[in-house]
Amino acid sequence: MRKTLLEKRRAVRELEKALDELRKTNAKVHELQGDVSVMRAWTRHIRDEGRWISLEDFVSRHRGMAPAHGIPTEGLRKLLDAPSHRPAQAHKS
Repeated sequence: MRKTLLEKRRAVRELEKALDELRKTNAKVHELQGDVSVMRAWTRHIRDEGRWISLEDFVSRHRGMAPAHGIPTEGLRKLLDAPSHRPAQAHKS
């Protein structure tokens, strides 16, 4: 009978340890769910509070950052002013 009581106590400790691990894992899942969002990659829109908004607006609202597109305005201007990017002039007859 004494052995059975010790086995039960050991089983209870193991269950309590497993329950504690489960609670920690559950808390982590809830934390990560806050970072999961549905996105339509082909349109660069993301679902936010029931509405589709641009990815740039989402980043600005929720991360407090202004999105950058990797090319400075001045660099873009120079690129667009380059002769290879100007529309061809129509020839007058």
